[in-house]
Amino acid sequence: MPEINKLKEEIAPWLVGCVLDLGCGRNKVADYAVGVDFGIHYDGKMKGLKLGTAANITSGWEALHEFCVEHKSTFDTLFSSHLLEDYRQPYGILLRWLRLVRIGGRVILLLPIEQKYREATGGKSNRAHKSEWLGATDFIERMPKKLAERLHVLYSQDEIGRWSFMVVFRRDK
Repeated sequence: MPEINKLKEEIAPWLVGCVLDLGCGRNKVADYAVGVDFGIHYDGKMKGLKLGTAANITSGWEALHEFCVEHKSTFDTLFSSHLLEDYRQPYGILLRWLRLVRIGGRVILLLPIEQKYREATGGKSNRAHKSEWLGATDFIERMPKKLAERLHVLYSQDEIGRWSFMVVFRRDK
């Protein structure tokens, strides 16, 4: 069972308004969320929709941008579980994601603590992970100034679930 399924009750109070779930896979954080998943497997090959997805948008960043333009809006909440660590420049990616969230909106990140992940999986590492943190405090402390000045920490938890941490931000700029 994916970690998100076990943590939905803890995350639910932080979800407000129109929710965007980036990297939702087969399990959106909430049924009413707009799910985005491009179907890329950890080996870089397309998984294809035959494996199933809860995503409403599966065809790339352009489709997500068009969705936002068509609906003349940004989202009240951006949620992402176990996706940001798959990027070499996670803070740059997060800065881009902020364009999808209205000023005053929330950004909720659920990310792995790599050491705990390895312990829970018998020492296996996930080849898709390009970035790692020791927990929420480490993630926040390492944020570049350009990003930190746009986000206000509402909540952080260094350990949640089996191998994750969670940070909830409010977008201020």
